[in-house]
Amino acid sequence: MTVQNTPSHDIHAVELSCSDGEMLAVNLYQSRAEVTRLFKLTVKKGQNNVDINGLPSVMDKDSLRVEGHGPAIIHDVNLKEKRETTKSSKPRNNPLLNELRTKKASIEKAESRCTKSRLTLDDYVAAAKPWNTKHDEFVSVMDYYEVTAAQLDEKLLDLERELKEIDRQIKELSSEEREGEKKQISFGFSTFGQTVRIEPTERTASIGVVAESDSDVELILIYAVHGATWRAAYDLRIDTTKKDKPVTLIYKAVVSQSTGESWDNISLTLDTGRPTWGFNLPSLKQWSLKPRPVQTAFFGSGSASPSAFGSTMPAAGSGLFGSAPTSASMSMIRGAPDDRDRERERDCDRQMEHTSSTIASQGSVSANFKIPGSVTVPSAEGERSFTIATLELDALMAWLSIPKVDNRVHLKASGLHLLRIVTEANASIYVDGSYIMKSDLPVISPKERFECSLGLDPSIRVTYHALSKKAATSGFYQKSTIYVYTQRVTIQNTKTSAIPFLKIIDQIPVPEHSEIKVKIVSPALKDPSADVLDNAPRASNKQGFHTSLSEVIAATAGLNVEVADGIIAVWDGADEPDADLRVLGKNGKMNWLCEVAAKEKLNLILQWEVSVPQNMDVIGL
Repeated sequence: MTVQNTPSHDIHAVELSCSDGEMLAVNLYQSRAEVTRLFKLTVKKGQNNVDINGLPSVMDKDSLRVEGHGPAIIHDVNLKEKRETTKSSKPRNNPLLNELRTKKASIEKAESRCTKSRLTLDDYVAAAKPWNTKHDEFVSVMDYYEVTAAQLDEKLLDLERELKEIDRQIKELSSEEREGEKKQISFGFSTFGQTVRIEPTERTASIGVVAESDSDVELILIYAVHGATWRAAYDLRIDTTKKDKPVTLIYKAVVSQSTGESWDNISLTLDTGRPTWGFNLPSLKQWSLKPRPVQTAFFGSGSASPSAFGSTMPAAGSGLFGSAPTSASMSMIRGAPDDRDRERERDCDRQMEHTSSTIASQGSVSANFKIPGSVTVPSAEGERSFTIATLELDALMAWLSIPKVDNRVHLKASGLHLLRIVTEANASIYVDGSYIMKSDLPVISPKERFECSLGLDPSIRVTYHALSKKAATSGFYQKSTIYVYTQRVTIQNTKTSAIPFLKIIDQIPVPEHSEIKVKIVSPALKDPSADVLDNAPRASNKQGFHTSLSEVIAATAGLNVEVADGIIAVWDGADEPDADLRVLGKNGKMNWLCEVAAKEKLNLILQWEVSVPQNMDVIGL
């Protein structure tokens, strides 16, 4: 649409308030927000000047964008700022504060006089010579000193207490005054003895609109504001009695804003990206090699020269103090929403369920989550929580213990995540309906395995018995001593339900001398030799995730030893995804993997032999 021969006279003025526009949508980033407002107005044929007052003071002035619908064109957009600046020849006076300061000065002077009197009294007594003074006179002097010194000391203590109390009152009043000034002003400074205060900025968008005829039009304002944020939070709910999908992960967004605008009945989209400016690709300077210059030493000292192979620093930006230059690009600005974006989603009729967001888009860098329906987030009224997604996950519930160090049993869940956890956050852990603890969940990519600690389980008791040691001598010419060690571990499940996967981690010693030999006797775990590596099921071991002991047994076939029904032994790490089979057992660690029935007690026996030369003193035996 074009308009020709627009007259320069008879400009129609339209004045609106920011609150007159309907807030359609908010796109919330983790450190700021992008607000979209719709204004409906009537324009006259020809030139119109539309002023929209009351834009928020936390608005990013470079982010303003205006679009429109109707038989008119947007001629120009201007953002005007108005600051209320006041000057005073002297700082603001607080009568009570001034009175306290005057009283403090008076007490300080009284304290100084009292201190001088006390010192003078000490000098007077010191000048009195007992051998030059009559006995009665000397006793009278000492009595006078005792009474007067006590009075002065008491007065000094009273003055110090008063001074301390006045200092406390002055500090409180000064603090309250500073807080009050912070609320009333946004900026202040002192110049030439005058205090200058600048009130919060009032921003007005001035938009020139040229219309073909008298008509109704729509203006869409899109702008970014500071003072708005969201963070991720998780609820991790575990049902230990379920075999299928025992873990429910509730992904939540905690939203807060103090922009001065109330977000009422808006369409809210959460973005995991972080809008940035000025991050340009650094340049790589030439790396030159040249002979070191010969320098003559003076007075026997040489000056240090830079290394020929010193690292080169990347080129710094042209900003002040080495900061990167600010770019004029407005990476936060998004296109105005179309009609579909303005539609209000309504909650379904089902009750007692959490609504989940839809993933508006998910790229390799960030993702957008659209909160269903219309939401309200008032300004400066704390945090509000919204559910982004609820996921039911297959997971391996594992009970783990290292009884040699600590016989307590830890509960862990490890599983797959179908939707990317887009940001690191705290998770509230619930096990069988009871709140257990808070734990940190890291950033997790799709299909990536994650583990989460679920605290301690006191219903499983592990007893690490005293180590049994027996010694014998063997050999005829080269005698050696063979030590046989037996370590017994008792496990008792006091639950009324079975434990599907219990891992007990133990160890045997690792020799660091060629003449020291260590051999595991029971369970008969084999060293990961070439034959074992060739026969090990590498593919099944790299599936990356197991949900039961039977799957672990299948994945470690050729590497595990079946001790009893529901009990196997493996070298530590053999059941882990992408394990390096060549190093299994090199650190001496082994695992008992068990299924423990309800109220069942198990006994595990680890036995090994250590052979050392008879005359060798070995550390660690």
